[in-house]
Amino acid sequence: MVISDKDALRYVSGLIVLFLPLLASLFDFWSWIVEVLLIFSVLFQTRSTGCRKTAIFLGIGYILAFIPVGISGISLIGFTPWAGILLVVIKEKGFSTSQSVFWSLLLAALIGALPVIPSVNQALQPENLEKEIALSTQFYQQSLQLIQQFGWPSAIQNQMVSIEQYKSNLQVIMPVYYQLMPSFAGISAMIEIALVYMLYRIFLGGGKLKPFSLWRMPWYAVWLAIIGIAAYLGGDYFANSILRITGMNVMAVAVSITSMIGLSCLAYLIKSLKFSHLLIWIIVIMVAFVSPFFFICLIFTGLFDLVFNFRKIPEKMEEQKP
Repeated sequence: MVISDKDALRYVSGLIVLFLPLLASLFDFWSWIVEVLLIFSVLFQTRSTGCRKTAIFLGIGYILAFIPVGISGISLIGFTPWAGILLVVIKEKGFSTSQSVFWSLLLAALIGALPVIPSVNQALQPENLEKEIALSTQFYQQSLQLIQQFGWPSAIQNQMVSIEQYKSNLQVIMPVYYQLMPSFAGISAMIEIALVYMLYRIFLGGGKLKPFSLWRMPWYAVWLAIIGIAAYLGGDYFANSILRITGMNVMAVAVSITSMIGLSCLAYLIKSLKFSHLLIWIIVIMVAFVSPFFFICLIFTGLFDLVFNFRKIPEKMEEQKP
């Protein structure tokens, strides 16, 4: 009996969905590599055996994963592959690809952010913040001493801020950094699910993607920014730190989406220019890294494109069906 490559891939992906969570927990090796393999396998399995069977297999796999770590080890396990299940489920319900991807990204952001929240609460304790600031300040002081010892050019030494100024900056920046840690984890999960989905569509016969210049999100994605702003302002007005920090993280997730849509709008504009597209993109990337104003313009362009659809892209415009 000859097994085709497609059947072999289906069996392998099924085994990955069932047993990889258990193996990852046994060897304490939960990482983005494990999640990427699971997402690939989930997307392929849903196409081969259906969404319901794949969800059952994945559920069994995660139940097995709890055997070595127990319920207390839930924070050690990555649940991002479930966003892949949601993507396929919504797609099968007749939603457009942009709508399916949007809701999948939101679930990925939530799944990525939730396990980080307890550690954020711990890190924001005043004594822990002071300890981190002291350690970082000590490291900076040692770096200054090394620079002076090795006789670095005076121009470089003059650019270094004083130890007091460095510590003062840390006291402002570090709490904000820890407050935004859930959004950083959520955005990482969003990037993970988005990249895997694109690679699946390209390499595993999932259909041709739309050009980047035509990417967009459903109009109601603007509510993500509205909710974030409202939560932040409400938390600030009522002196509720939980609501304020939640608003900050929701806004950060919204910024990641709108900045990408803003880049897509820019790509649409660049296509109409007669200059070298590669040269323009090099300039754009260089400016984006050095100009906060340019980055803010991208964010607002993407935000308003959600509502006004500057490129006049039909809402129902789709790629080839996966």
